[in-house]
Amino acid sequence: MHLKISKYIFLFSVLLLGAGYAEGQDTASYSSEEIRVFGTRGIISTARLPAFVQVIDRKSIEVMNGDRLSEILRTFAGVSVRSYGGRESISTISMNGAGADNTLILLDGIRLNSPQNNQFDASQILKDGIERIEVLNGGMSSLYGSEAIGGVVNIITSKPKPDGQSAEISAGAGSYGLRTAGITGNFTLGSINLKLGWGTERSENDFTYLYTGGNSVIEKQRKNSSYKLDNFSAGGSYGFSPASVLTFNSGFISSVRGVPGIETGSEASASSQTDKNWLSSLRYSYNANRNVTLSGTVSYSNDLSKYYDGLSKESYYKNSGLTGTGEVLYGAGILMNTTGASVGIYDLASNELTGDAKRYQPAVYTANEIEITSSLRIFPSIRYDHYSDLNTGALTGNFGVNFKPDGGQFFFKGRIGNNYSAPTFNQLYWSNGGNTGLRPEKSVNVSLGAGFDAKAFAGLGVELSYSHINTTDKIVWLPGANGFWSPANIRSTEANELTLTANARGDISRLFSVSANVSATYNSAQKSEPDFTGDFTSGNYLPYVPQWSSKAGIQTSYRGISCNLFYEYIGQRFATLANNISLPAAGLLDAGIQYRQELGGVSITGRMDVNNLLNEDYQMIAGYPMPMRNFEFKIKLEYR
Repeated sequence: MHLKISKYIFLFSVLLLGAGYAEGQDTASYSSEEIRVFGTRGIISTARLPAFVQVIDRKSIEVMNGDRLSEILRTFAGVSVRSYGGRESISTISMNGAGADNTLILLDGIRLNSPQNNQFDASQILKDGIERIEVLNGGMSSLYGSEAIGGVVNIITSKPKPDGQSAEISAGAGSYGLRTAGITGNFTLGSINLKLGWGTERSENDFTYLYTGGNSVIEKQRKNSSYKLDNFSAGGSYGFSPASVLTFNSGFISSVRGVPGIETGSEASASSQTDKNWLSSLRYSYNANRNVTLSGTVSYSNDLSKYYDGLSKESYYKNSGLTGTGEVLYGAGILMNTTGASVGIYDLASNELTGDAKRYQPAVYTANEIEITSSLRIFPSIRYDHYSDLNTGALTGNFGVNFKPDGGQFFFKGRIGNNYSAPTFNQLYWSNGGNTGLRPEKSVNVSLGAGFDAKAFAGLGVELSYSHINTTDKIVWLPGANGFWSPANIRSTEANELTLTANARGDISRLFSVSANVSATYNSAQKSEPDFTGDFTSGNYLPYVPQWSSKAGIQTSYRGISCNLFYEYIGQRFATLANNISLPAAGLLDAGIQYRQELGGVSITGRMDVNNLLNEDYQMIAGYPMPMRNFEFKIKLEYR
């Protein structure tokens, strides 16, 4: 299987290169974004989209606390980051009351969710290489396919810059033995632009927390939670002409971490986990004329995960996937259209699975943005996917509308669509109880929104968004007669979310600027039907979905000094579907200060972060304590 995949990569590369050399002499050039949440050429204004979309750029990411994608995503309204304790622990992303397996994560348009379990660990991506993050609230299977029920997260990485040579060197230290280092170089050689990067992070990570045992509360240290992470990246682009560009990206992440397990008052588990993840992509884009862009992308991923229980058992999962996508982007007059076809070939080898854990998944789709009038736009899209191992297909559609009166600052939006999530390899082929008869989970999503967008007035923006998701054929693990659990399509859930956001940005003077944002979210996510006769959990709230949450942040900049504060309130939430165990509400405050000084062609940036400034004792997942107050210091040198 792996030999065949390598052969396909080589053949596709040759075809792309040949197309680049054979293209004509038309030098008309315009840029088109790689990420298109509704078939458009990037996001110009979220106020002109049919759904609630949040965007954060590189400048804001740089001054935020934390070094990982998971730490940045927690600042977005309506986004829940569920961490299994500590900086390097597994962190999954959930939205709209849906689980992590129903939230799609993309990196430069490439799916990161693993067909093994439909999830992705957001703690594995460092923020240094991120240029922009786009978060779409609600499903979008009609463009992206499976997993896009609760929401979609688009991560856009920094690309090589055609501006000569530059380099960045950074080093840092922090609480619990944290050490970090990194280097990035950007090179231009004629029409070739290259970017190379390396980063490392390690820590004993024996953080302090409070443990309640009986009537006493004692301070403890988390044991067996040390980790080390290394990240290597390479990217490049070659312009055959202004209209014809070939780009390449490759990243390798290696991490080894202790897995201390659930805190029960006993000695921590001696388990450990090793992950090695490699993702590469090759993309060719050709602007045929002012209205048409053709593109082709091929990507290959190879991920190995090993888990050792500290005694005798070792389990491994080796995921490999090859995907290819071809798209035609057309934009003229009132129409913007993206039409494409894709195919995915996925393979999983594991000592805990049986059966043929392979999947061939072709798909076709089209997404449109149509300007009916200068005030009214509609967004119809449709997609069909077929799954070879399930011998079934999924047809999804979405229709959105945006109304923004001419010259006005108010906007109104809404959309309706159906979405799905395919069964995972674990659910289908687990050796002790997999179910090969599982069907994809299905949902109907409806969202409405209204807001005020007044960039001329201190950049003020306000948006109220409502989202409803009704999911059927939900896959639930149930105990069997043989003592093992097995999955089945039986559950129905319903989630209703209301989110209010407000943000503003202004320049107080030529040297002093301030930006602020605040959000409040109400979420009612419940099990809407019983799984069996006498099921007392019907109508109960889903685990780990707080009814109330809010976030607020402020960033200031004066000369070379930047300061930020971020506060997150997480309301009480249940830890079980029976709703008999709950986690108390928590209020978390982070603070950071950064100073940047230009010295000729070199800039020096020093930064200090304080996380959990209020020293809050809290958990995101029951039994997995989180660090109390901790610090990080970092210095970075940039040469341009």
